[in-house]
Amino acid sequence: MNATKITMKEAEELLSSNKHKAIVPKVLKYLKAEKAFILKKDERTIIFYNDRDVKIIPFAELFNYIIEMDRVFLSDPKPEEVILNVVSNIEKFKKLFRVPDEKFTYSIDVLKHVDKMYSKLESEGVNEAEMFYPLVSYCGELLIRLTKGNWQVGKNNSGKPVPIIKGEDGKVYDPYFSISEILVNGHKPYSFQVAIKSQLEENKLKLANPAKNIPLEKIILNDGKTLSEAINKKSQ
Repeated sequence: MNATKITMKEAEELLSSNKHKAIVPKVLKYLKAEKAFILKKDERTIIFYNDRDVKIIPFAELFNYIIEMDRVFLSDPKPEEVILNVVSNIEKFKKLFRVPDEKFTYSIDVLKHVDKMYSKLESEGVNEAEMFYPLVSYCGELLIRLTKGNWQVGKNNSGKPVPIIKGEDGKVYDPYFSISEILVNGHKPYSFQVAIKSQLEENKLKLANPAKNIPLEKIILNDGKTLSEAINKKSQ
């Protein structure tokens, strides 16, 4: 994204002499900026990264940048690419979610850590697109170990190829859309844990947004409590 650096004084003069509106929080996350404003007259966007780093960019270029960032959710899955890049995305997962090598395992406990870290990363400006492939890769590798399965290319209801995990027993597990729907619709407490555990339970309930599509009192966590009980305790 090619933006032009300007001084704080220039930015203030532009804002004081032009009608403007604030950029929405999601875009700020993509920009990793403190604040940003669109000038209504010519739609240029002033981006404040900090008190010393201020830039201006045409809105059209900013729009294209946003579309590119969201492309992972807007375009069809590329299963071969997902499978090919699993190892590198696992390394990104460890770095992104701050899991040191000595504590790294493939377990639901790590997903507990991820669920706890999510809001912190959001507040730091990490966007959903950055999290997506690392999460898909980790959840896929976790499912492989829990089901003695392997990565394969399957098909969704529209007949398009998608990355799946096929268990030793021949059952299919979803590390892709279960994660995509959480990131698109909004993370809720325990979302990533439930997205994986729900596929392994006897009722084989599959969900896009776990905290939304299954009654909270029917979701059992590792400690034996229901999700409803855990959320109520947290809110007290």
